Amino acid sequence: MKRGPARLLALLLVLPLLLGFAESSADAFVGHWIATDGSGYRLDVVRQGGKLLVSEIDPDDDDGTPGRASTHPAVVEKGFLEVQDDDVPSSYTLNEATGHLVRSDNILSFKKVGS
Repeated sequence: MKRGPARLLALLLVLPLLLGFAESSADAFVGHWIATDGSGYRLDVVRQGGKLLVSEIDPDDDDGTPGRASTHPAVVEKGFLEVQDDDVPSSYTLNEATGHLVRSDNILSFKKVGS
């Protein structure tokens, strides 16, 4: 009978450590990123209320009209930034050698700018 409170106490002590690890892995993705191909395409990853939001800024649409921005929620799972876009979900990872943010299809790569 006394094991229940001990287990609960152990869980309460370990939970902040696990949450801290999740936050620190997400922190690597937070910032302003610009495409390395010179297209001007940008990603802004911000923390808002304990959640991650990714704003994608496309300077020019495919048809030549002025660009657009869209913002989507994101989560970090297994080292990947998973952007939860209903139309085209995307996944990004950090290249340890370059520090670049790389889309999982390897079509786009971003370097971090500013702080």
